Amino acid sequence: MNIGTSLLLEQHAAALPEAAGAWRARQFDYNAAAARIVSYAYCPGDAANRSRSSIDPRTYFWARDFLRTLTASDECIVTTWLQSYEEELNVYAKETGTYLMPFNTNNVDPTVATNALFGLTTLLVRGHTAWLEQPGARSTYLTTARFLAWTVGNQPNISRPDLETLYYPSTM
Repeated sequence: MNIGTSLLLEQHAAALPEAAGAWRARQFDYNAAAARIVSYAYCPGDAANRSRSSIDPRTYFWARDFLRTLTASDECIVTTWLQSYEEELNVYAKETGTYLMPFNTNNVDPTVATNALFGLTTLLVRGHTAWLEQPGARSTYLTTARFLAWTVGNQPNISRPDLETLYYPSTM
């Protein structure tokens, strides 16, 4: 699900009528998609919720200096997988016999977070704002932006590209 790309497709429907028609036929709910992104965000300060406060140790290793600053339960960052630990074990694995998330735990990836922030920002610019009223949405949006600013400023991809961008070719 790519909110930003689908909004661009909607904007250029006249140039791509077949693709836009196929997308419209799916009846994509932008606000529900954004709410889903927020609901699976990583919240290190929410210790009562294991799925939201657990993260891939590889992610924690390179981002720990920033993550340690997040103490409020609503300071959350968009995650790579729109899935919880419980869903991974109790739904996906039972239905397919395999696992989706490596190490059965979510992670935070700057590339994914950038794409999510682009999509969420595009939603706001286009007037799709209902998702922002969901508890934690505004904070997740702003915390993800702070995380990206920290990542750019600290450039962990230079010292540990193998950990910072887990699913993309390393620059090593």
